[in-house]
Amino acid sequence: MLEVKNLSKSFEETGTLFENVNLNLSPGEIIFLKGKSGSGKSQFLKAIVLLTAVEKGQIYFKNEKICEENLPKMRSLIHFVAQNFSAQGMTVEEFLNEPLKFKIYKDIKIDFKGLFKDFHLKDSFLKKRISLLSGGEKQMVHLIRSLSLNPEILLLDEPISAMDPETKELALKVILKYLKEGGAVIWVTHDPPLLEGRVLKFPEFI
Repeated sequence: MLEVKNLSKSFEETGTLFENVNLNLSPGEIIFLKGKSGSGKSQFLKAIVLLTAVEKGQIYFKNEKICEENLPKMRSLIHFVAQNFSAQGMTVEEFLNEPLKFKIYKDIKIDFKGLFKDFHLKDSFLKKRISLLSGGEKQMVHLIRSLSLNPEILLLDEPISAMDPETKELALKVILKYLKEGGAVIWVTHDPPLLEGRVLKFPEFI
């Protein structure tokens, strides 16, 4: 499904971050990437969808190389979910609906309340500004937005680190459902949650 070949990244100031990283991800699979802070795990996720430049390597999704020419399509199928994000004063509802203005999502109609009724997406919450949410609420809203757009792969960067236990349990429940339906996940974490999957130490697994 996803194949990463010989991916390498460095910075002029600090030198090589990771080198010749190879990884294969299958439908329904979850891979947890563990490693020291600063080892390049988040940069690796970003590199998969060309959110950061690399010096060497190729990424293939279903045998098609990810490149600038097909990037809008690839980014609609492979979602990077950041640990933190800026929504520039948006409300929750505006943030959830923002992707629908892009042509690639023009035919998608989403019932957020129906899809995520357990998270209590009440009108009062939808009208709330992102800047007023807790860290865990922001993470859940970002996860909800990505899942609602039906990607085939989720690239998760510490997606539940700020959530309270109840919200974490709900997040794990929806991610498990996503995996059972054939989605695939690469998850950067210091502490893998209680989901069955491969745990790889980054970047030593190359």
